[in-house]
Amino acid sequence: MAERRIAAATALLTKADAEGRDLTENEQREYDGHMSQADAAAKRGAEYRDFMQAYDGIFSQSSGAPPAMRPVVANQPPRIERRTAAPKRERAIVVPSTAEYRAQAEGSDPAGGFLVPVEQSPVVVERLAPESVVLTAGPRLFTMHSDEMRVPKVATGAVVGMVAENAAIPEGNIIFAAAALVARKLAALVRASNEWLNDAIPDAREVVEEHLLREMAIELDDQFFNGNGTPPNLLGILNWPGVVSTPGTASLTDIAAAIGRVEAAYATPNAIFISPANWAAIRSERDGGATGGYVLQPDAAAATRPVVFGVPVYVSGHVGTSIVVADMKHVAVGVRDKWTVHYDPYRYSEYDQSAIRVTSRWAIAPLHTEAVQVITTGALAAADADKPAPREDKPAPSGAAKK
Repeated sequence: MAERRIAAATALLTKADAEGRDLTENEQREYDGHMSQADAAAKRGAEYRDFMQAYDGIFSQSSGAPPAMRPVVANQPPRIERRTAAPKRERAIVVPSTAEYRAQAEGSDPAGGFLVPVEQSPVVVERLAPESVVLTAGPRLFTMHSDEMRVPKVATGAVVGMVAENAAIPEGNIIFAAAALVARKLAALVRASNEWLNDAIPDAREVVEEHLLREMAIELDDQFFNGNGTPPNLLGILNWPGVVSTPGTASLTDIAAAIGRVEAAYATPNAIFISPANWAAIRSERDGGATGGYVLQPDAAAATRPVVFGVPVYVSGHVGTSIVVADMKHVAVGVRDKWTVHYDPYRYSEYDQSAIRVTSRWAIAPLHTEAVQVITTGALAAADADKPAPREDKPAPSGAAKK
């Protein structure tokens, strides 16, 4: 029995060596099973030999006649039965106990489950959270090499007109202005034991980095829309001086009017930012016809990106009850420092911990406020529970005044 099992296990190793590879997962399990059975068979053989040696010792110390034998108690393994008590010695029959009939199994810890590791997924499922919709919408990005940048722009153009023969040509100077980008810092800090960083599966550093960057994107969007401009906050789109806010409702009619106002300023709207509650209200609009079907995308089978009047829609709880219609080519976003993750193994060395710090610096400013229109609905203020509430696990930045 043992020899057959060892031969089968050796065949698996020989095949893998011939193919220049390690054992596959299935082959490894088969190999371990053969070796386990071989060990068990060898152990039973050793126990039998020990018994026979002890039995022979009894004869060597007695008058030569074997003692009278009787069956042992049935519940005491291994059970030994003698066919007869005649002077002629017979072989003993080793009867396996009930426990020896049981197969090894992973479903029971004592039967082998302790040897089967619990598989750990190499992926951490992040919490539900939005990406940065402002950056996704394609603003005009500027790489900053200092904490401040001025972006020149034409405020008033030259005077151009039709001129008659021998008439004076109209004269006028170009008037310039500048949009100011002032970089403000986002940052977060996490402490982690070095044992966890070294032993965690999946890799703890990747988990922390991905989570921190996602949290930074959430906070950045909040600042892009709602920042009040008081350091260290940015000045957000909803608080820009010169941006027109028009009272209205979450309706296709009011959005069409806002698109028209942006187009009247010679801009081309390419982004509509709207809260989940307001977007749900618009998506639920029905026509007044006999069928009462949905006005927006009546073909429910047409899976397309949210679009209203050809303008992409970006759903974000950070705009609250407002709806922002904008030409993002006229929204400047400055990048002073991209996301930087730093590991400091010394700050908490007395605890054998590392500090994981992520920082970034951003700025935002309108190039032309006429290219941005805001609809203040207000009607869904009570129903709009989608604006992210302050999280207990994330304290407000020092000195920040949230809108």
